[in-house]
Amino acid sequence: MKNIVWLLFVIMGFNVFSQKITNPQNQDSIIFKGTKVAASSHYVNNGQNSQDPFADRIKLCSMYSPFYHGVASGDPLTDRVIIWTRVTPDSTITGSIPVSWKMATDTTFAHVVNQGNVVTSSLKDYTVKIDVGGLQPNTWYYYYFSAMGRNSIVGRTKTVPIGDIDSVRFAIMTGSDYNAGFFNNYWDIARRNDVDAVIHTGDYIYEYGTNGYGTNADRSLEPSTPVVDSMDYRIRYAWYHLDPDLMYLHQQYPWYLIWDDHETADNSWRGGAADHDSLTQGPWLARRNAALEAYREWIPIREQDPNQPLKIYRKVQYGNLMDLFFLETRYLARDFQSMDITDTNKTMMGREQYNWLTLNLDSSQAIWKVVTNQVMMTPLATIGSITANTDSWDGYPTERTRLLTRVVNDSVKNFVVLTGDIHTAWGCDLMYQSGSLLDPQSFKSAGAEFITPSITSPSINTFLGTLGAPMLTLLLPQIKYVNLDERGYMIFNLTKTRAQADWYLTPDADIAQYHIYNNTFNDSWFLRLNKSDRKIEHSGIQTIRTRYMPPLVSTKPFGYSAGICENGSEMSSTLGIYPNPCSTQLTYVFFISEEKSLAFHILDINGKFVSEIRSQFFTKGVHLQNVNTSSLKAGVYFIVAESTKGIEMKARFIKQ
Repeated sequence: MKNIVWLLFVIMGFNVFSQKITNPQNQDSIIFKGTKVAASSHYVNNGQNSQDPFADRIKLCSMYSPFYHGVASGDPLTDRVIIWTRVTPDSTITGSIPVSWKMATDTTFAHVVNQGNVVTSSLKDYTVKIDVGGLQPNTWYYYYFSAMGRNSIVGRTKTVPIGDIDSVRFAIMTGSDYNAGFFNNYWDIARRNDVDAVIHTGDYIYEYGTNGYGTNADRSLEPSTPVVDSMDYRIRYAWYHLDPDLMYLHQQYPWYLIWDDHETADNSWRGGAADHDSLTQGPWLARRNAALEAYREWIPIREQDPNQPLKIYRKVQYGNLMDLFFLETRYLARDFQSMDITDTNKTMMGREQYNWLTLNLDSSQAIWKVVTNQVMMTPLATIGSITANTDSWDGYPTERTRLLTRVVNDSVKNFVVLTGDIHTAWGCDLMYQSGSLLDPQSFKSAGAEFITPSITSPSINTFLGTLGAPMLTLLLPQIKYVNLDERGYMIFNLTKTRAQADWYLTPDADIAQYHIYNNTFNDSWFLRLNKSDRKIEHSGIQTIRTRYMPPLVSTKPFGYSAGICENGSEMSSTLGIYPNPCSTQLTYVFFISEEKSLAFHILDINGKFVSEIRSQFFTKGVHLQNVNTSSLKAGVYFIVAESTKGIEMKARFIKQ
């Protein structure tokens, strides 16, 4: 019996986790409609070869300037919340930019409750993060930013309730691989308008280049090669944040986020990553630090300890209903994912985080204890000392058993784990003591684990998925529900009597095109309050929120009354220069609103011609232009893009 289970996981588990290795990178060029485009000025396909009339995704409309990347909020507490934006500097700016912000209880901002002024610069990639305090619990708020005489779109956010709480509701997400398909599931979550917040369990971005782990021709990446340094990661986040579905979901709800491995590199741990080559990609710590610095710049997450930037584990109290924990299981303490799992000292959390979690679980007065965690905790199949997925908690069984046994022995009731990572949907009992297959009740559970499928990231093909799911539930009593071949998200609904997960799934074919919706309710399982055996039960009926929700906010900037992109108000624009100041090379990131030939040249601070870069034909979209600056003397310069109509764009940079 065990051999059958092992064989199933070898076939399916390694199929999932090896796709990214067997699909080769094309690092020299990208392919668009059979045309090879030089990597020095990558064309980004915006879906013009799709029949969908809305497939031209990446738009830079003049009304959004300089806030092309939208707004976001995150890490809400009872009295405060993080708000975020990014300012795209105009052609004359290389230094700091003043930014103001306001927060109100209404969309007209007649009742402003807090406001302020900050400064951003290239040191933060012109991102802005404000921890807005002085707020009331369980309240919807609205906010916007102003800079360079323009306003951003209005964001909507909500604080955490206190006291006696009847229910709370989240959308749970993971695995947003841009190159694998459209973020239709983000849009679907936003337009539901029935959750208090969204939780992203990691893999917010992916580090691969175009066609490295996803092959959607309408979803090419920038940079088109794997990201390894600060400039690369910053550009990748900027690229993601131009996606309208991602922007829309960030605009409408506060997010809680934790990182997983693909924010740096595949199967990362404290000392390296499976997909990192120090000989060609430099030191691991340099790559990790650059990646996580960009994460902190671009993600609305609250810094927990300025002296420990890797410390993102934290707790949020939702009144008497729930203590919500977020773990860090990648870079602080995780040991290497060796195939041998007999090492009893092997850790994923480390002693400090383990003690923090268990002490807080023991002392919790909340009805529910909910842990948000990166990788699957439920035990699967092992043969002797070998397991199919050493990157999950199966690779760290001693620490897992210690944790789950303590949960039971310390009478920590109503324990739920929310997980992402593996791109598939699962409902499981957190087995801490195995039993006999002839007697399923002999398997002992510490609580429930609900695992969300990926937004777009690939998993098992339909044939293996259809074959494997019933075999898993048949052979492994702790697995109650599994879907191995569809994308989607999970709604987690918590009340005083049950914790329920509802899975909403969509076929892979429907993420291949923009705003194609066949996203349907698939199934639901729940953990009953104070259930003696701590095992989940089947519901099959989706939860519905009846509580009033305020309307979704407009996608137009605050105070803007005219002009929409569809009527031709897109404009060519500089999106960034990396690095700035530069030394021997810079990368100029820009958008053009229509296909045209552009000539690039460099001027000095007095406007005197210095050098010609190149002339080239560009199609509409976002491009990267690499510029060799090694021959320039130290000073201030302009890079200028000219067409037959005159100067289209101009950006200022400093040569060190």
